[in-house]
Amino acid sequence: MDEVYRRQIEVIGAPTNKDAHQIAHTIATSPLVKTAVHGGDPNWGRIVTAAGYSGVPIQPAKMSLHIGGEEKEQADGEHPVERPAEEP
Repeated sequence: MDEVYRRQIEVIGAPTNKDAHQIAHTIATSPLVKTAVHGGDPNWGRIVTAAGYSGVPIQPAKMSLHIGGEEKEQADGEHPVERPAEEP
């Protein structure tokens, strides 16, 4: 019997409700996100990448990702959207 996975995707801070819906829809229908969820490894990279494909302008420096109520970080322990400071 196939397993059923339930996901709740909440987008907060999008410019409009329509934009928030578009981002959530793109994440929910992304084959890479679906594969990650069904494989038991819903990593932040696939989810954030799907948000970027939504066509809605996003501000990575303002993003955070929570899965199961916990904020997710990269494998190296950095926040998913932190970028190293550019040297002068």
